[in-house]
Amino acid sequence: QTKVDLSSKEESKIASPDPMTETDGLLAAKKGADEDGFSALEFRDFEGGSSSAIEGRIASQPNQTPFRGDIESGGGGAPPQPTERETSGTVHSTNPLTFDYYRVFFDVDTDDIVGRLKRSVIPSQSKFLDEDQAPADLYGPFWICTTLIFVMAAAGNVGSFLSFVQTAEDKEWSYNFAKLTVASGVLYAYLGLVPLAGWLISKYVLSSPFRLIEMVCLYGYSFTIYLPTAIVCIWPSEFIRWVALLSAFGISSFFVVRNVRDTVMGGVSEPKHGLTILIAVLVLHFSLTIFLKFYFYN
Repeated sequence: QTKVDLSSKEESKIASPDPMTETDGLLAAKKGADEDGFSALEFRDFEGGSSSAIEGRIASQPNQTPFRGDIESGGGGAPPQPTERETSGTVHSTNPLTFDYYRVFFDVDTDDIVGRLKRSVIPSQSKFLDEDQAPADLYGPFWICTTLIFVMAAAGNVGSFLSFVQTAEDKEWSYNFAKLTVASGVLYAYLGLVPLAGWLISKYVLSSPFRLIEMVCLYGYSFTIYLPTAIVCIWPSEFIRWVALLSAFGISSFFVVRNVRDTVMGGVSEPKHGLTILIAVLVLHFSLTIFLKFYFYN
């Protein structure tokens, strides 16, 4: 009986695992896993190069989030979102009776307006709208004309005050508020009716007519030079006022004629017809200048 018990104990001892052996096995498995993980890491040493850093390449993970640079360069992730200006210009109504139809003509920024203001007063042989990627706008013409109305009315009254001489009939100087209303009617009418007439003439006379929005934009920016001229005309000197206004007429009319000349001369059958149209443009612009002189700075 004793021998049988001893034999059973020997067999159970052999069958049960050794704790030390199991620990060694776990350590060996962990070491093997670490070696497998580091086997995916490759090192290259750039000796003699411009960079002394060691570049490593780690195997990509399946759920790795793309970097921002990958998204911007198109390597992965979501595509870049369009800008606000690109989004706003994608939908354009074709109904002229809605506000959405005119929204695109006011979609300009400060750089567009400043660039067009400079080109309207600096004489050059280049076309006004051909240099821009943005279409013709109404924002600049509206605010140029509105600003000119208030500046002309204010400058006319200040010039009148400086030129005032007390007499027996006129003992006190008074502000002429009618200059503001008259300036509004004349300048807004000129900005609306003259481009409209030019567009109608080009539509039925020229082979390639103008666009109405382009004509309004062109005439609106032609008023730019009259803004500093109005300030100069405050000085109570008839000579200075005539020189300033005639100079403004020359710059403004040259700006308009330069931009319509090629279309007019190329769209008529005989050159004399095109020359007649250009002379009419100059006469209208000169008439506006003479009106401004005698009404505001007389």
